[in-house]
Amino acid sequence: MRTTRFAALVAAAAAAAIPMAFAFGPGGAVASPSFAHWSERSLIVSDRTGDAGWNEATRKAVDTWNAVGADVRLTWSEGGIGCEPEGTTIPVCRDLLPRGWKGAAAMYSAPDGHLGGARIRFAADRVFTQAQRDTIACHEVGHALGLGHAGSAASCLTQGSTSATPDGADAASLRAAYGHAG
Repeated sequence: MRTTRFAALVAAAAAAAIPMAFAFGPGGAVASPSFAHWSERSLIVSDRTGDAGWNEATRKAVDTWNAVGADVRLTWSEGGIGCEPEGTTIPVCRDLLPRGWKGAAAMYSAPDGHLGGARIRFAADRVFTQAQRDTIACHEVGHALGLGHAGSAASCLTQGSTSATPDGADAASLRAAYGHAG
């Protein structure tokens, strides 16, 4: 029932071109299957956190997702102003998030039903180890690419996972999502 309700919410959000968000928090988000992908295949992840640890984590996440071999290419950059989506640039910033959340990715649909924008936010009021940052960054970049939560402890897309990499199912989902024209 929850998955059906979630799918209906995603469809309504896509039709209205409103943001759809996934969060990496304490077991609190509904199931979130893959729902969309970018029509553009070259995206920029722009780390605007001003923090060396998050810079390292987002750079690793970009490299990790690029290694999956899907027909989408991420480029990492540092700096910029603000945290609003800018076309194919996915800004990454630190922000106050609801209690217990470590990060959040918000995706915006384009009129054609593809992803038209995204942003990633990390909890500004929490202290994380570098290993935790790596996991959170992998998780949120996966969402920004259009992937939902996974069920395998080996996947960074599983809530509560300590993995900083996608698993084989994540890789297959990403390749399938980007394996067709448009």
